[in-house]
Amino acid sequence: MDGESLRGAAGAKGRKIHLLFALERATGLVLARLDVGEKTNEITCSMPLLDTVADLAGTVVTSDAMHTRREYPGYLLGRGAHYIVTVKGNQKKLRRQLKSLPWEDIPLQGRTRDIGHGRSEMRRIKVATANSLLFPRSPPGRPDQAPAH
Repeated sequence: MDGESLRGAAGAKGRKIHLLFALERATGLVLARLDVGEKTNEITCSMPLLDTVADLAGTVVTSDAMHTRREYPGYLLGRGAHYIVTVKGNQKKLRRQLKSLPWEDIPLQGRTRDIGHGRSEMRRIKVATANSLLFPRSPPGRPDQAPAH
């Protein structure tokens, strides 16, 4: 799931058009899209957008830090989906918990380097199990849903 402002497109009164998309990663097929209105933002539109996707059970939904809010993963888990979110400063306690993990001891699983949006970005992937996170996870006794990592 991601949002984009459409370049060169404008709505009524010159409002820049901003859409939120749900797409299938492997094919790039857009599953749903929603105009993020002038009086709202992506946060309030994420769950209504995903409500239009019939079955999320067993899928993995990825989103950026804007959607790393407690109600969003709870919604996804309630629909039987898994999630991957980016944790930044908007979840201070969770970020503090994650920063305290022994990252130096965790093996690197992958790395990408890209240039986009006028900057160089490097992303590193490490995977760790973290118990007792201050964030929604699947309920105990639900082996079909892995805990949030």
